[in-house]
Amino acid sequence: MLFKFLGINKLRYFLIIFLLFEIGYSGVIVNHKWKKAESFSEYLHKNHIPQSLLEHITKKEVQSLSKIRSGVKFYEIRDKGKLIQAFIPIGKNRQIKLYKDTKKNRFDVDIIPISKPKSDKKIKQKPSKSKTSNSSKLFGRPLDKLRVTSTFSLRRWHPILHRYLPHYGVDFGAKIGTPIHATYDGKVIYAGWMRGYGRVVKIKHPHGYVSLYAHQSKIAVRVGQHIKKGQTIGYVGRSGRATGPHLHFGLYKNSKAVNPQRYIEKRSINQ
Repeated sequence: MLFKFLGINKLRYFLIIFLLFEIGYSGVIVNHKWKKAESFSEYLHKNHIPQSLLEHITKKEVQSLSKIRSGVKFYEIRDKGKLIQAFIPIGKNRQIKLYKDTKKNRFDVDIIPISKPKSDKKIKQKPSKSKTSNSSKLFGRPLDKLRVTSTFSLRRWHPILHRYLPHYGVDFGAKIGTPIHATYDGKVIYAGWMRGYGRVVKIKHPHGYVSLYAHQSKIAVRVGQHIKKGQTIGYVGRSGRATGPHLHFGLYKNSKAVNPQRYIEKRSINQ
């Protein structure tokens, strides 16, 4: 009844829940519609946020900022009238997260998935048409020996940034230089530096899956290269934001983050 009263449709329900958990129930959530012809730069100026923010993001992220549609609903979190965070959709699956980094005392921006926690459960219930489409048996192990140090979570305390953030993947502890393996056949769609993730490889697989391998010390593949399951694609490191050497392994289905531990072959994980 509360969401109906506020005029928030069901598609945004899980986003609101996510916001409440992330901020620890502090601040006020305000619902807005993006003004016609308003640019992201104008939105920053209106909220007294320096334009220098745009100097700290990649060209791809700058392009994403121009994809905000007029009239789209977005959400702000304010404290005593001042903007703390804003979540602005740029499509059905992604959103702009504008937030104040209290440690650096400045605003920053990220492009993150719009998380809907029940999505991977629905995927598992779909009947498989072939053995390869059975998501529960599709992916192999990214490392020869798996030691889970941090699990998939929508609200995890970040050890470096010191705030609650989603953790869209699983961390596996390993020594620097440990070979990283492709979990399934696919094509490399990204190989390079990705902000806090450090050195990253992303592989596109059949059936709408994309796997992500972060914090590498060295990348062993290139964009456009076709990869076989089990092939070495890089080596464990601690590049980007990392407290120690490990592999961050992420898995996405149709651009939505899912829990990798539900999709890796069960006999591959030593817990």
